[in-house]
Amino acid sequence: MLRRTFGTSLIAAAVTAHAQIGDSASPLKLVIPFPPGDAFENAARILGDLVAKDMKVPVIIENRPGAAGVIAAEAVSKTTDGRTFLIGTAAITGITPYLRTVQYSPSDFDPVAKFAHILPVMAIRNDLPAKNWKEFVALAKASPGRYTYATPGDGSLTHLTLAAIARNAGIQMQAIPYKGMGPALQDFIGGRLDLYAEPAVIPHVKSGAVRALGVASKTRLPELPDVPTYDEAGIKATTTSWIGILAPKATPVELKRRLASAMQRAVTSPEFSSRLPPGLQAAYSSSSDFATQIASEQKFYKQLIASLDLKIQ
Repeated sequence: MLRRTFGTSLIAAAVTAHAQIGDSASPLKLVIPFPPGDAFENAARILGDLVAKDMKVPVIIENRPGAAGVIAAEAVSKTTDGRTFLIGTAAITGITPYLRTVQYSPSDFDPVAKFAHILPVMAIRNDLPAKNWKEFVALAKASPGRYTYATPGDGSLTHLTLAAIARNAGIQMQAIPYKGMGPALQDFIGGRLDLYAEPAVIPHVKSGAVRALGVASKTRLPELPDVPTYDEAGIKATTTSWIGILAPKATPVELKRRLASAMQRAVTSPEFSSRLPPGLQAAYSSSSDFATQIASEQKFYKQLIASLDLKIQ
């Protein structure tokens, strides 16, 4: 579990740590369900930096990776200090709670705001005899269950998305769970995984170390102009990926409002977009719009999980 403080020194954070919940100078804490170095984690840290400057308070970052966000969500759901927030994902709010027994409920949180979309790039090892998605599907059909793909945990959005893509293509692949996609990327580049689908693979596609099959975006990425979109490649995916901030119910309403306003200014600033890692896109949604999206996704993912008959061990 790692921590970093933005906006002021660690000494200043310690001095204010015992302030009252309503004290506007008291630090905010963002709990991130990703390991250090992950592209999503980097986006959350950039946001934390800009929010700290805007609100003029320290923002403490705490990493609690693992179990597709369950570890972080369970920890934050139990907090009562009114100043601890969760970097949330679709898996936390609409997938994992319906696949396994967890010690939190999506209703434990209020959506504060969404701040980014994730545009995964699907890639395979160069030594596989497939130049595109159609050829990879043919390989997979010839050897059911042989090919592996990485996930940041059973029940994660990546797990559900790739399971659905495989089902839609009529193939069977083996999901390999990791605590985060950073370690998974190293195994993929090292040839110990067959397929990887996250933005962090972009530099390795550009270097020629691996072969991209498609990008989950409406348009091609400027960084990879020769890589087709999922639609162009014939990859049938029905999910979208985002990251946002969720607040425990104990959080004061005024603080949630102030944080959402600071997030809007941060996310719509040129600095935020320019600092985002490749494959991530600034995307602000207000608390009400974010809540509507989450409610809609929960219904959709329940139906998708049932149709896939997905089981978590």
